[in-house]
Amino acid sequence: MATYVTKKCPHCGFAYQVFQSGEQRKYGSPYKTCVKCFNHYWDNDIVEPALHGFENLYETGQSIKRVIVMIMYTPMALLMLGGGIWLLTEGEMLGLFGLAMGGFVAWAIGSHIKGKIDDKKHWDDIVRNRQLEYDRSMERLKDTNYLTALANFDKRAQKLLEERINGQTEHYATRPQ
Repeated sequence: MATYVTKKCPHCGFAYQVFQSGEQRKYGSPYKTCVKCFNHYWDNDIVEPALHGFENLYETGQSIKRVIVMIMYTPMALLMLGGGIWLLTEGEMLGLFGLAMGGFVAWAIGSHIKGKIDDKKHWDDIVRNRQLEYDRSMERLKDTNYLTALANFDKRAQKLLEERINGQTEHYATRPQ
């Protein structure tokens, strides 16, 4: 669930709010500047995508939810619709209730299918935005001063800095495809 989170500047204690999704990490530069005291600090909730990669927990969670809905709702919809039709053919008015409930469950199944189709339509945009964020992250990490400062707070940045200093092959997260 997305909410506003209150954070404070470690230098002056100025409180500010950021909109944060509860299911996903926040990507970008963790290097921030306080709007009140103009001191710089590191936000540990933000990660560099070129170091950590992108999580797919949100997409995986959505897929799992849709599968569970389909497994649970499909037999229920069929039973309600079939029972409603059977009751109506027997002359019972309760069959209308069964048809209505079966129709509602069928609508829920359809909305989940539509959500999956919409996700596929927007997936290219999501990947394109992730690629742009990854490229910006790579540009930031080319700066040795930035990487040195980040290495004080991030173990992966520290490892990358050691690889760069020792002339070894630098290991980055894979670019989104």
